[in-house]
Amino acid sequence: MLKKTPPGARVEADECGAADRIGSCLEATKGAVSDNTERARRADLGIYVAWCEERALQALPAKPATIAEFIDAMAAVRAPATVRRYVASIAAAHRTVGHDRTMKRTAVRLALRRMHRTKGRRQVQAHGLTWPLRQRLLAATGDEPIDARNRALLAVAYDGMLRRSELSALQVDDLAVEMG
Repeated sequence: MLKKTPPGARVEADECGAADRIGSCLEATKGAVSDNTERARRADLGIYVAWCEERALQALPAKPATIAEFIDAMAAVRAPATVRRYVASIAAAHRTVGHDRTMKRTAVRLALRRMHRTKGRRQVQAHGLTWPLRQRLLAATGDEPIDARNRALLAVAYDGMLRRSELSALQVDDLAVEMG
């Protein structure tokens, strides 16, 4: 059961199990960060806690060696940007329980360095939707109702310069039809 903690309150590390402590950390920061950040942290910390539980390791507060081992394991199967996001979520949880220095320990820093030396730091940038690509995609659709929906989504996304999350959050009331 998720323990409720007042926003901004410090969560004591020995109050309950790791999942409850993580839940308390997330609850303590609720409203202080964006909904997307909350959602990402919840997912990231869920992955981290499950990984720790599989190995019978303490997730929060964790030993630097545990976090370093997690980084090494994730670096083998995830992109560096994803691993850095996991580390940021773990760091936020540790700060909430008053263990800010854990993430600054040599073992953690070296694990991140190993990952960057092996995989690099640079992220591959996704290509943007250009006008010629938009036209080709629109021309490739058929005459079915789903194709009309896809054309409308593509046109709205391009014209509104919307990200995927913004497009999926649109409601009918958000749109205005202009004749002219």
